[in-house]
Amino acid sequence: PKKKEKKNSRIEKIAIIHKALGIDSKNILDSQLQTTIDINVENGLSSEQDTTSVSSGVATASSRPSHRKLTPRDRMFFDRYGFLISSEQNTLLSNNFDDPKAVRKENERLLKWQKMLDEFDKYRNQKPEKLARRTCKGLPDAVRGVVWGKLTSYVTNVSGKTTPTFQELVNTKIGEAEYEQIMKDVPRTFPTNEFFCSIDPSTYALVPNPQGHQSLYQVLHAYACYDPAVGYCQGMNFIASVPLFYQQPEDAFKTFLFLMEGMNYRDYFLPDFPRLRESVYILDVLMKKHLSKLSKHLKKQEIEIQCFVVQWFLTMFTYNLPFAAIIRMWDWLFVEGHDIVFIVALAVLKLVSGKMLKLKGTDLLEYSMTFSGQLEVTADVLIHEALEFKEVLKTIDSIRTKAPQNLVSLPSTIQIYSKFTNQNDQNQIPFFLRNKFKNRNPVSPEK
Repeated sequence: PKKKEKKNSRIEKIAIIHKALGIDSKNILDSQLQTTIDINVENGLSSEQDTTSVSSGVATASSRPSHRKLTPRDRMFFDRYGFLISSEQNTLLSNNFDDPKAVRKENERLLKWQKMLDEFDKYRNQKPEKLARRTCKGLPDAVRGVVWGKLTSYVTNVSGKTTPTFQELVNTKIGEAEYEQIMKDVPRTFPTNEFFCSIDPSTYALVPNPQGHQSLYQVLHAYACYDPAVGYCQGMNFIASVPLFYQQPEDAFKTFLFLMEGMNYRDYFLPDFPRLRESVYILDVLMKKHLSKLSKHLKKQEIEIQCFVVQWFLTMFTYNLPFAAIIRMWDWLFVEGHDIVFIVALAVLKLVSGKMLKLKGTDLLEYSMTFSGQLEVTADVLIHEALEFKEVLKTIDSIRTKAPQNLVSLPSTIQIYSKFTNQNDQNQIPFFLRNKFKNRNPVSPEK
């Protein structure tokens, strides 16, 4: 009876507010409107304090006056990573973030990482498997930049040359052609992310954020000066932008340099693209063994995988996957090394293989070239699917050695390892290479 009485009282309050707002209670079409008014009543807000948007399709409540007109800004939402999203996506994400179990789990993981950061050298040297496992589970956003910095900070003097400071590189002049290309590509990089855009208060339109663009330009400029043999190539802008979301420009440059030099990613951008051609070859071999039906179907339809995987490799998937999945992949990358891009590629292809097998001819070609940009997959699902292929990591160096002679020979993992100075000093060896030579199994993020 008490519950019924409370419910009736609540309904009466809602009816009063409906009347004050001139709303016909019998013809409420938007359930979110009802939810918002319920929340206002529970919080003791009056009808004058309630602002509800029916035309936007999303109910919003605030302390602004009810006579305030709806502006385009009220229809603009950004996710936790700063990307512009639709109102429907915002509602879904809000519901997910309200899950107390998810919030508690993330906070518990953050506390563990705060403790590990206080004793990072201990975990890195004495408990590397634990450090690797927790990294692969996904780093908390609050410490991701710091952890990435620590996982990539043990590469010193890889090339044997004196490294200029970041500011020295930024102040060094680059060629006119490279300058113009960087200036063209910077505004094209994640244009709907708050790091690279802002909202014009007068028109509520997205406009470029000069500070974000300047930071990305500095990182790309610095690398072009640091490695003139490679300079700047399209694709680097997306890779370099990811660490900038979590680190200051100088630290982001160091992380980018680690990927390019410590993991030999620079070879993707050398003349004739040797590593790109090698990677396409390796993935083709892996598909024939692990996704044989899809591989045969593509061959029958005379579609080469180069049509859709080149962009994956040149941008490290940053242009093709949801951002939450990208950063989880990067967490894993700093533990297992570059070769995880192959099992991530296999996972993506497995997720869409059902649809691809049903398509033929130009329909298949068009879908294969666009599906990755439209793929809606959670980070957990992607990592889970990739783990189905984790044993593949043990075979990739072997496949490299069998590559056709017309592919430029590239260094193996062992040869990369040999570049690092003072190999007996563990602090000089990148974390992802620590246990490569102990025949260990790849770390599973799901353990």
